[in-house]
Amino acid sequence: MKKFQIVIALLYFVVLAGCGGGGNSTSGSKVPGAPVLQSIQVTPSTPSIASGLSQQFTATGNYSDNSSKNLTNSATWSSSNTGIATVSSVGAATGKAPGSASITATVSGVSGSATLTVTAPALVSLAVSPASASVALGSTVQFTATGTFTDGSTQNLTTSVQWSSTNPAVAGINANGTPGLAVGMVLGTSSISAASGSISASSTLSVTNAVLSSLAVTPATVSIAQGTTVQFAATGTFTDGTTQNLTTFVQWASANPSVAGINVNGAPGLAKGLAPGVANITATSGSVSSSAVLTVTNATLTSIAVTPANASLPLGTLQQFTATGTFSDGSTQDVTGIVTWSSSNTSVASITVSGLVTARNLGTVTITAASGSINGSASASVNAADLASLRLPRAMSRLLQPPVSSFLRLAPSMTEARAT
Repeated sequence: MKKFQIVIALLYFVVLAGCGGGGNSTSGSKVPGAPVLQSIQVTPSTPSIASGLSQQFTATGNYSDNSSKNLTNSATWSSSNTGIATVSSVGAATGKAPGSASITATVSGVSGSATLTVTAPALVSLAVSPASASVALGSTVQFTATGTFTDGSTQNLTTSVQWSSTNPAVAGINANGTPGLAVGMVLGTSSISAASGSISASSTLSVTNAVLSSLAVTPATVSIAQGTTVQFAATGTFTDGTTQNLTTFVQWASANPSVAGINVNGAPGLAKGLAPGVANITATSGSVSSSAVLTVTNATLTSIAVTPANASLPLGTLQQFTATGTFSDGSTQDVTGIVTWSSSNTSVASITVSGLVTARNLGTVTITAASGSINGSASASVNAADLASLRLPRAMSRLLQPPVSSFLRLAPSMTEARAT
């Protein structure tokens, strides 16, 4: 009997051990009757983002009792190609380069995936530089458009954006077919814009008065004899294309003042040859300058010709005479300003140091130009002034015109005469 009881006891413990030790086992086996995770769904399933942007994925667990649960924060996330896309511990994927990668969520050995397509970086903003600019009338300024993309990169988009000017009468854009090149048309202000799709940016352009852009000195090259002069002229070209004689406004200088002086006798641009050699004659206005080459020779004056050779001057008028010198090297030059002028009879015709004659009384004189021992002359005859107009005094006009009353008195008798 005792043996039988022992056998029964052993069988009880065997059965109890087979049932898991009364439910207190810690072996990790599933709780009897608990729902089992069967699949994981990752959403969105096939998203597409530009490189540099992020996409949030969601992991939803599906269980054996048809229930579901958000497992996004508890799942283990991974990317099949981290060079294309990376994913955080909470399912946020970031595009790194164009391509495709599988984004996977795993819980307790159960996984679910989605395919992420990464496209090229997308433009997020534009910047136009300079942000504000000022340009002289007729001048140009180059604008640049810089794009910033979703991956943080930047790119010069000057040639691919659409440029526009809010006031094209003031400032034109894409001058000469060059993208972003603005030109000042008239004084004023305009906004210069660059656009790509729905993204745009702009800059402010002010057009100011034209400024000097270049100078030209004439004659560009000239040769004169020692002791003679030559007049240089400075012509300025402005940003609006206009030109102006700036001879009296520029600063004149001689690179070799021992060879050639400039501004002789206070005359702007008048150069005088002082010694044989070469000197650059320069005109400057602000930062703009230009030069001419002046060569001074050792040629000597051999003769002087005065023109006009035979002048006829009405009384009271003026006549400019010119002296042209011929030199030993065969060259000729206007020497009007350096010769000594004289009149054989100043009561008939006087002459200034520059060769300007005034006809004072009737008669004939000889006008002479001399330089040292060399001289030349011309004849000038002063005659009666030409009748330009005849205007009678008002009193004389009245005497020559019979009063209206005389005609009125004659009218009746004239009428009677017709009647008879």
